[in-house]
Amino acid sequence: MIPEFRKKREMMLRKFIHCSDLHIGRQRLEGKLPESDLARAFAYIVRYTIEKKADGLLIAGDLFDSSSIQPPHLQMAVDCLAPLKEAGIPVFAIEGNHDRPSLSSTIPTWVRYLNDQGYLHLLTIPFTADGPEITPWDPETRRGSYIDYCGIRIIGAGYLGAGTARRMRSIAEALEKMDDGQAHPPTIMLLHAGPEYIVHETGGYDRESLEFIRGVVDFVALGHIHKPLHHGWAVNPGTAENIRLEEAGNPVNPIPRGMAEITVDCNGSKPVFTAEILPVPRRPVVDVHFDCTPLSGRNLSDKIRRELLEYIRTKDVTPETVMRVHLTGSLNLARAGLDPVELAAFLEEQVPVIAADIVMTQLNQPLAAELSGVPEESVLSRESIERQAFAELLHDTPLPGLDDGAVPDLVQLLMDLKEDVRLEVSAEEILDRINRHPVIGHLARKLTEEREREAKSAVEVAVGGETDDH
Repeated sequence: MIPEFRKKREMMLRKFIHCSDLHIGRQRLEGKLPESDLARAFAYIVRYTIEKKADGLLIAGDLFDSSSIQPPHLQMAVDCLAPLKEAGIPVFAIEGNHDRPSLSSTIPTWVRYLNDQGYLHLLTIPFTADGPEITPWDPETRRGSYIDYCGIRIIGAGYLGAGTARRMRSIAEALEKMDDGQAHPPTIMLLHAGPEYIVHETGGYDRESLEFIRGVVDFVALGHIHKPLHHGWAVNPGTAENIRLEEAGNPVNPIPRGMAEITVDCNGSKPVFTAEILPVPRRPVVDVHFDCTPLSGRNLSDKIRRELLEYIRTKDVTPETVMRVHLTGSLNLARAGLDPVELAAFLEEQVPVIAADIVMTQLNQPLAAELSGVPEESVLSRESIERQAFAELLHDTPLPGLDDGAVPDLVQLLMDLKEDVRLEVSAEEILDRINRHPVIGHLARKLTEEREREAKSAVEVAVGGETDDH
């Protein structure tokens, strides 16, 4: 139950804590990093919410990393949410793409289970052939699309897939009809998507959809894209823990990420929403860049180990640190016989770090010059060679509907997918990356348009044939 006393505050000043993409259950670095990191970050957000006496906690999707989580992961979520339930602070949540097996699935999820057990309020907007079904929260069935709480309306749009832009417009039109010309209460929408004008991804909403929804919504609490974004009335706090190591950011000049504190001042004629993105303590990640160019000769692999180990020992690392080692410069990989997995294991044994990750995308290959006859000083890095190969492949075998200007974006997608495979990222996450890439969305639209034209032509031919028969 939502405590009634909160509705009777004399000052209409409300505060919500907003988080997203907790991904409880994620296996990181082949299980080297403890799963408890993710629960620890969530627990920190919960404690902060209670200490600040916030009116509620907003979770903008992907509470879990998978729709088929293990029992310990469910227990982690329950343990984190229980203090909020005891403190009488409600949790309003939506499902992200990782929380459900698919967008169209009707199988009950573990987020729905937490809803039915009273740990949170799961807000959903089902779509039918007639459009979105937007219904008020029913405390008996614990179902609904929006809930009016403390003078604030909270709507849960959830994850809308590749049709986000179209569905957002439908939701905006439905909300406008629901208001029937009357002023709507101060409204927060939970949405698991990235605006296309910010992150340039399919599955987001474009400028036009953004303006559509802005007329009926005052603030959008975003999730899905893992990085902090603050565009006034639309905010994504970023992940609370490093789901991927690159999310650790720059330790010298860190950008706050992890949760957002949203304040709603309803004392004036028009509600004023302000939001501040705040940092959540996370496992430290240290990036080490090691130039292999000076190394040559026999026993090259041993030299790399010895020199790299000596170099790393000058860095500030602890047993809690994750270390990303970026090998750069020029190195004859054939002679070195370098195995990144073996090198990582060696460093983990010799250096007091919890895990090491070897990144070789910026490493040059002089051997390529020897084989191709290209002067060594003009040799491209391994990453550049791979990019060039992908670009040449796409040029030689162009995809229907793919413009030349979109080739670099598709090349970047292929590079990201290659890195995902190297890191053994889950198939679900790889599929998600593909689905939300702008080029894939563009190609899908072109294919749909082509099929619609073919279908229309087929119908015209069929109708014409029937007319001729008569």
